[in-house]
Amino acid sequence: QQRSRLGDSDAGNFDQTAYRAYALYALTPQLSLGASVGTERSEFQMTDRRDSIRGVRMEWHPSERSTVLGNLESHFYGLGGTFKLSHRTPLFGLELTGARSAYSPSVGRTLDPATGGNETASLIGSILTTRYPDPAQRAVQVQNIIKSLNLPQTLDGPLDVFTSYAQIESRVDLRAMLYGRRSTWTASVFWVQRTHLSELEGLFPGQFTGDNRQYGAEGNFEYLLSPVMTVDAN
Repeated sequence: QQRSRLGDSDAGNFDQTAYRAYALYALTPQLSLGASVGTERSEFQMTDRRDSIRGVRMEWHPSERSTVLGNLESHFYGLGGTFKLSHRTPLFGLELTGARSAYSPSVGRTLDPATGGNETASLIGSILTTRYPDPAQRAVQVQNIIKSLNLPQTLDGPLDVFTSYAQIESRVDLRAMLYGRRSTWTASVFWVQRTHLSELEGLFPGQFTGDNRQYGAEGNFEYLLSPVMTVDAN
């Protein structure tokens, strides 16, 4: 179950509950294949839907030191699932993971009367000018945002607006580890992409969303000084 709520506002709520059953069949001592079925209920941004879940699973242990795990399921937003490949020797470790699923972030933006007057509609309208150059269309989008976020018509001071809405997150992580007698070196790279669900188009224009794509790398070093003391650097 996944649940996200922002104060007393219903606009930012995201509730998702899933029930599933799955069975695995061991084709060999190392390889197991299976299937899953279930149902899920998703409530977000004026949407309440129930959908079935169908998927496949795999567990493979090609050796005592290597493991491959994966599951792929069909959801209302498309395919989702997880994948993990890991291998370890006494001196070296490698792990590759991937996932695609729905989740709900919180996105913040400040509306400041000092930059454009105290009328909420005017402040939001100035943010959306580039995306919606047509005044009539922009006015509709402004009122949708004010209503969905339960904003006041006028502001007495700066207001931090936080929205929460359903997104699809796709993520891939690769991590390598070197093991010494008293030290461990770790290097990792990642790629993440988050996009909003199609049902939200028009309710949260680009300037009010947290849709993004990220990638990066990280290194870490640990050294055991004593049984109770470790030096860590990254």
